[in-house]
Amino acid sequence: MRSLLFLSMFFICELAHSKDKDVIRVYTYSSFASEWGPGPILKREFEANCNCEIKLITVADGNALLARIKLESSAPKADLVVGIEDALIASAMKTNQFLDPQISMKRLEQPKSINKTGPFIPYNFGYYAFMFDTKAKDPSGSPFPQPASMNELLNSPKFVKSIIVQDPRTSAPGLALLLWIKALYKDKAPEKYKLLQKQILTATRGWSESYKLFTKGEAPLVFSYTTSEAYHREEEKTDRYKALIFTEGHYISVEYAAILKTSKKENLAKRFIEYLLSPSAQSIIAHKNWMYPTQTALTLPKSYDQILQPAQTLQIKSDEILINRENWIREWQKETQTK
Repeated sequence: MRSLLFLSMFFICELAHSKDKDVIRVYTYSSFASEWGPGPILKREFEANCNCEIKLITVADGNALLARIKLESSAPKADLVVGIEDALIASAMKTNQFLDPQISMKRLEQPKSINKTGPFIPYNFGYYAFMFDTKAKDPSGSPFPQPASMNELLNSPKFVKSIIVQDPRTSAPGLALLLWIKALYKDKAPEKYKLLQKQILTATRGWSESYKLFTKGEAPLVFSYTTSEAYHREEEKTDRYKALIFTEGHYISVEYAAILKTSKKENLAKRFIEYLLSPSAQSIIAHKNWMYPTQTALTLPKSYDQILQPAQTLQIKSDEILINRENWIREWQKETQTK
C-alpha cells in the first residue's frame, strides 16, 4: 500500500514538474534536427542544465525557414530560428521580426567576412563545392573525369547530364550556386546558367533529396559543401566522395541564429544561442553538422585536416542579393528552362 501511495505521489510530482518546464520552440532545417545531426544532442545537453524543453520544428533548409517566418508574420509559432544563411540576412532583416539579443562575439576562429549582423548570430560556416564520386564511370566504363574549375565544368561536353543541383527558388544551397556563378561571371552569368542547364541531370527542391540521389549513384557530381567529404571520411570511413576545389574560388556559407520578437521566452532563447557558441556546442556542430565552428578554437575531427581549402572565398553582400534576387532567379529560370 505504502509503495503504491509512494509511486502515485512520485508520478504526480513528475507530471507537475514537467508542466512547470518552459518550452522553447526552435525553427531549424531538417538535417540539423535529424537523428544523425547535431540537434538532438544539443537539445539533450542544453535541457540537462535548464528547467526547460527544446522543441525542434523542421523545414527543408534556410530558405524554407525564412518563407515560414514570412507566412506566419502575424503570429510566429517559434521563439528562435537556427539556420538562416547569410544570403538571406537582408531579407530576414526586412521582416522586422527579430530582436537583437546583445550577445558578445569573441571572434576566436572565423573568417574576416563573418560578423554579427544586427540580431543575427553566426554559429557555423562552410564552403560550397561540388562533391565527386571517385568510383563513377563514364559511358565507356572508364573513370569519370574530375573538373578542375567552374569553367571546365560548365563548358566541357564530358559533364553533360552529370550534375545534381538544388532549385534556387526553394533551396538555400540552390540559391548559393546561382550566387557563386553570379560572383564569378557578373553580367555574363545568364549565359553561364545556359551552359549549366546542359550539365544538370536534375534539380531537387532541397539539399537532402539531391544528396540521397548522389549517394545512390544517380550522378557523379552533386552541389554540396567541402565538409561533406569530412563526413564521409569520419562517419563512413571512406574516401570515395571527394570535394572538388576549383581554381576560381568558392562561395562561402554562413549560418545564423536569431530570436523572434514575439517570443515570450527571450531570456531562455538568448541562453540557447549563447550555448550554441560555447566550446561544447561548437564541437558538437563540427562533428555532427559538418560545418566549421565560428566562435571557439577547437580541435576539429581529423577528417577536416584532409579537406583541401579554397584559395579564394567569394561572397555577395546580402543587401545586393535582396535587391536583385528575384531578377537573378528569373534569369536562372529562363536560361535553365525551369518552370
